[in-house]
Amino acid sequence: MSVIMAFTRQQVAAIAGISTRMLHYWEQTGVFQASYLLDTPRVPFGKVYSFRDLVSLRTLALLRKTHHVPLSELRATTAYLTTYVDSPWTDLAIRLYGNHLAFKDPVSGGWISPQRGSYRYTFEIFLEDVSREAERTARKAMQRTPDHFGRITRNRNVMSNEWVIAGTRIPVAAVVSLAASGMSHDDILDQYPSLVDEDIAAALEHDRHPMAA
Repeated sequence: MSVIMAFTRQQVAAIAGISTRMLHYWEQTGVFQASYLLDTPRVPFGKVYSFRDLVSLRTLALLRKTHHVPLSELRATTAYLTTYVDSPWTDLAIRLYGNHLAFKDPVSGGWISPQRGSYRYTFEIFLEDVSREAERTARKAMQRTPDHFGRITRNRNVMSNEWVIAGTRIPVAAVVSLAASGMSHDDILDQYPSLVDEDIAAALEHDRHPMAA
């Protein structure tokens, strides 16, 4: 999994198709264990989630919301697998028996279930498909639109409330700093391919005439 992305709690929940309340509950009760890229509790919105976290959450949402797998089975599977792998819900072979779960044991290679009893085999879930769909959805959700171009914004959810180029996490200060170092517009666009000329002009204008806080 080579995709490099980072998400806030609100972003990862929305893209995974769950509420932030559900995400918090899953974290608190052991259903999901996040691999935070950043965890600074004293900074608002300091937790940042990885793309692997997003895939894990989409997998859990699929199992729970679509196939109604009991939370007790998801929690037991997480507890077992995190002993052996860092991100148990991203590279896992899964089978469903009715609404019950079985997974391929990373130790023995055999199929085991957190639920006792035998169930009629229904189908397998291929997590590569979940990962690809997660990437498509994430890229679409984070894609800039023309109404972002040439606008400067700030939001407490983004970059600790710094002024940024709309639709990005690129601080205005970073663009101004590059321009001050002698970089041309084209040079700056090479550094930040998601930007357009209007964004650089807006950043420089903001530096000359700062907006009200």
